[in-house]
Amino acid sequence: RKANITTTHVLQLVASLGSCSGVITHPTAVKVLLCSFEIWRGAAEEIQTQLCTCIYNLVVNGRNLEHVEKMDVTGRLLELVYDSSVSWSLVQAALEVISSVISTASPKVLLTFGNYLVYSLPTSLVNEHRLKEVTHVVKIRNMLLELLCVLVQSCDMDSDYRLRLQIESTLGFDWLLLFLRPGLHHITFTMTLRLTCILLSPANGFLRFSQKQNHGGWLAAHTARTLRPDNTEHSSLQGSLSYFTSSRDTPDS
Repeated sequence: RKANITTTHVLQLVASLGSCSGVITHPTAVKVLLCSFEIWRGAAEEIQTQLCTCIYNLVVNGRNLEHVEKMDVTGRLLELVYDSSVSWSLVQAALEVISSVISTASPKVLLTFGNYLVYSLPTSLVNEHRLKEVTHVVKIRNMLLELLCVLVQSCDMDSDYRLRLQIESTLGFDWLLLFLRPGLHHITFTMTLRLTCILLSPANGFLRFSQKQNHGGWLAAHTARTLRPDNTEHSSLQGSLSYFTSSRDTPDS
């Protein structure tokens, strides 16, 4: 109730309760006080942006990776950016943190990220090109796919190759096909096609795809949670994906 009077000094004090010199010393304090974004929703936009910066500084410290995974920082940030009431400047700040977490190529983080993207898909074969206005969910989906494309084409050859392999083994090639279905927004299609070409570019990448290796990873551990108003049940989601599972497994005539 007093979030509107929160100052930078208060934020720094709260951050110091859970970390020291960029290292998380009290994970519970960080999780409850810093990563519970609903607590800060009434604070000034500048304070919320600084909060994202504070979390970013903890995420980029490799010694905090285990804590970051356990606190589900990725899921909490994705809930934040999918909220249409959040300002775009705060969305951009949150996306920077998400990008830094994804770059670690953690399977748990990638599963959360991948499943939140799946939840952004319509539960029926809706033609998004016929929408009068691009919805917030579609915009965020496109931004997240673009973020992933940028990460797998980074200047660090070792890290982006590791991330490519982890996306393939953790989410699977069929995860990409979900975003190539007819009727989805053209940027969704373009970003996914670009990402697919990158993942198939190694000599043995297309071979693994054609032999249906590394499929279904995103379904094997479908644990993503979301608080978005347009949340769909897993059973409904499965129905909307039947188009792909049936067509993919149909033998060629």
